[in-house]
Amino acid sequence: MNRPLHITLIECDNSECPNIGTLTFVEEHNARERCIAALESHFDGEVTGFRIQGGLNITDVLNSSPIDATIEINGEYTANIEIQQTFLF
Repeated sequence: MNRPLHITLIECDNSECPNIGTLTFVEEHNARERCIAALESHFDGEVTGFRIQGGLNITDVLNSSPIDATIEINGEYTANIEIQQTFLF
């Protein structure tokens, strides 16, 4: 990864506060852990399941092509999220 990669996490079924957060990655070795930390903060619970459709990695989001993912919180609540590349100018 040569340049920082900025990724925004969006909760798909939330019209009030869908933005989970934007993460900046210089190295991708801790991308999944940082993403899970942001999700746990947003949902105020433990991520007990995290599945990205198509078997992709979080940092595979390139060229503004969003990736869909499903998460499970505390083993009870399931939410759909979208992982998008964000450009900062």
